[in-house]
Amino acid sequence: MDLKRICACCNGSKTEVIENDALFLDNGPWTVLYYADSKVRSDLEVEQERDEIRRSFKEGARKSQCEDMANKVTFDYYFNRSINELVRIVHELQPVVLHLACHGEKDGSITIGGRTMKPDELAERLSSIVDECKLRLVVLNFCFSGIAARKLMDRVDFVIGHETEVDDQDAVTFAKHLYYFLGNNKTLREAVKCTRPA
Repeated sequence: MDLKRICACCNGSKTEVIENDALFLDNGPWTVLYYADSKVRSDLEVEQERDEIRRSFKEGARKSQCEDMANKVTFDYYFNRSINELVRIVHELQPVVLHLACHGEKDGSITIGGRTMKPDELAERLSSIVDECKLRLVVLNFCFSGIAARKLMDRVDFVIGHETEVDDQDAVTFAKHLYYFLGNNKTLREAVKCTRPA
């Protein structure tokens, strides 16, 4: 797996003034929202990825003695829903992390909930609610998601995406490692750096 293809975009103007940019700074509770196309429609291992990120997060928290923090984190999962529902659910749940898993195309478009949309539309729909919620990290775990990541980086503290095509199992492995280090309550920059090879 070549994780050098992963890009981590951050809005430096927001994060430079924060000494500790760990996601879980206050007393919680916090929500991680995992939103994916269905396995039947996408033929992606979305259920495996869902299970791995939660398991890895808990393991990372246990190994770094951050279990009190981890117990305040809720993982919510939605499959095969529309982008309209995504916007509503983000508004209702107020997640600190939004994790999207679906198919992406070379032009940056995605297919989710049976509908294809361009990266501009995805960014516009998410941007419409970002200022009203706690969202700090968006993980775009699909092929060519770097295009959408760049469109979102002015609205969210951290956006993580893939610059090229990514194998399904590589995407699951990347997510597993990222959430392990988030469970350690490392800063966002450290978690991404630890996830990527030297």
